This record gives sequence, structure tokens and C-alpha cells, in this order.
Amino acid sequence: MRRIHIAILREAGEGVQLVIGDNGPGFSDDPETLVRPFFTRRPDGMGLGLYYASMATQLNGGQLTFPAPADIDIPSDISGAIISFTFPEGRIEK
Repeated sequence: MRRIHIAILREAGEGVQLVIGDNGPGFSDDPETLVRPFFTRRPDGMGLGLYYASMATQLNGGQLTFPAPADIDIPSDISGAIISFTFPEGRIEK
């Protein structure tokens, strides 16, 4: 059964994080490769989703990261792909 988890985390000094994770196979490549334009491992993919997500996050003063399940407060059954959009305090309205 497929599962997805979406959470907003606020941590002092780190800002606001939008965390999205699933229980699929996860990523097998390094972060720099994952956000490169036209890189994909999906047979029908275009390789632009994470590239555009990363660019939009950076343009708004944030950072896109790929935390390990053990490095973030996420349910134990979410062990596949995890991405985190982190924005400094003040960049997102409360």
C-alpha cells in the first residue's frame, strides 16, 4: 500500500521545513545529481521536477535537501524518498 507523508516543521534557528516523504524505493543518487536538469531514472520522466523545485526554493531564500529517515521527525513507515524544503524564518507567513 502506497503512503505519503507531508509535514511542516518549525525548528529554532533552522526556520520552517516542508517535508514530503513516501514509502517507495527512495533515491539512489547524490543530491547534486537529483536536481540536475533532465536527469531522471523514470522511464517516462523528463527530469525537470526536482530541478524546478530546487530553483524555486533557492529563489525564495530556501534550500532543498534530501534527509535520511533517521535525520528527521517522520513516521517509521516512511522510508523511501524524502525531500525537505527549508526556508528561513520570515520568508513564509505564519
